[in-house]
Amino acid sequence: MRTIPILLYVAIVSLLGTGCNKWLDTQPSDQISDEKLYQNADGFRTALNGVYQQVSVRELYGHHLTWGLASVMSQDYDRNNLDYVNYYLADYNYTQATYTVPVINGIWSKSYNAIANCNKIISAIEPLDSTFFPLLSAERNLILGEAMAMRGLLHFELLRLYAPAPAAQPQGYFIPYVSEYPARYTAPSTTIGVMDSIIRDLETAQVLVARNDTITNRTMMMYKLQSLMAGGNTPNGGLFFNYRMHRLNYVAIQGLLARAYLYKGDYVKALEKADYLYKQFSPAPSSRLKWWAWTASYSMTGADKYIKLVDDVIMAFYNPEEVNMIKAIKDQYSPFNLADEFMTTWLPGNVRDYRMDFLGLSAENKKSPKWNETTSQSQWRKEQNFLMPVLRFSEIYLIYAETLFHAGRTTEALAVFNEFRYARGRTTAFNSTDPEAFYEELLLEYRREFFEEGQTVFAHKRLNRPIMVGTRRIDIDQRLVLPIPEGETIF
Repeated sequence: MRTIPILLYVAIVSLLGTGCNKWLDTQPSDQISDEKLYQNADGFRTALNGVYQQVSVRELYGHHLTWGLASVMSQDYDRNNLDYVNYYLADYNYTQATYTVPVINGIWSKSYNAIANCNKIISAIEPLDSTFFPLLSAERNLILGEAMAMRGLLHFELLRLYAPAPAAQPQGYFIPYVSEYPARYTAPSTTIGVMDSIIRDLETAQVLVARNDTITNRTMMMYKLQSLMAGGNTPNGGLFFNYRMHRLNYVAIQGLLARAYLYKGDYVKALEKADYLYKQFSPAPSSRLKWWAWTASYSMTGADKYIKLVDDVIMAFYNPEEVNMIKAIKDQYSPFNLADEFMTTWLPGNVRDYRMDFLGLSAENKKSPKWNETTSQSQWRKEQNFLMPVLRFSEIYLIYAETLFHAGRTTEALAVFNEFRYARGRTTAFNSTDPEAFYEELLLEYRREFFEEGQTVFAHKRLNRPIMVGTRRIDIDQRLVLPIPEGETIF
């Protein structure tokens, strides 16, 4: 039987993000023991913030799970303007020892290290009574729920990268689902088994975070990002409970469940989750709460344009060093110019689309716009650069439209689909009920909406539909399955 050793490493970051230490039984001057860390509620807050910081590094959402490897695999960039690492990745060459192997190994190890951190938090908090925490059960359950949701999310990212889609090989053994601490060896589970574990964690997590996000600190979900940044909004329990609209919150976890059920092939449950989000929280005119909105056209131009279309972001990670990292990567390597097809096929200039205006693409300027460092003096503009979007309401619209279409409710599907398109500036409706035409347009919307955010490649992989770059056809086979690192495989 194949087993995979999981290296246990934990980064502890203080509430201000100023420290990094390993978990050890001893306590040197620069390290914190388990007993010391978990002697009060602040220790749990620190540990959870440490996981958020850990997944924001270059190997994960700071680069490769957003505008790096995942976007390169979907052919977002002009291959002639990529460095060696990304040129090989764009050709799906995963065995180049100097360039691609370290990237693939880094994603694997950093993800499982962060998972180990989550498991440590879960194991430490589960025996505790709610009276241990200032906000009682609302706080205990929030921390436990976020750790479980992060564990589910990271396993989901690993499965999408290192295994074929469930529709292709549901019973194949590729990655382990690690849910215990400590866990030196964990055998791989079937793809469907891993998906079931991911969904189980997310379902449990959503129930756990519900009280804080819908009652105790409901206002931290309702306020828009600009409003929170302006100050004057104090959450119950202190700053740890701020900016809930971008953490693993109640709505975000529901959205991840919609994504996970769809990837698994459970259209009924994916429709159920997307329907709930659309009717309760979305920017739709009929939505009951409207906690999120669409970025207006006037916010996509000028020096302070919303470079991350932040108004409909349900979940994002945050790293104040992101701008410096982006600049260092681009200065050292390549400009990451977007593919010519954005101008000729995907977002042609003769079609009205706010995303085209937002990009400002031209033959002379094709630099990746969502991840360019800024010279603007606006603090609002600078703060946007630190965000790494992971889930948007636009994806919920696309999931909702697809699952409605799959259920034969084509009129409703096209209404939702066009509502999203109109929000991005389109003036003509898409009205075809032909499945081939619908899915072709659906994948084009994934392309337009999630360039440099890493979601396009997984939509193609899930649907087993080729990636078309001009006349170049890239079939979905083993090209989109990363090899499990050699050092992690024992027979």
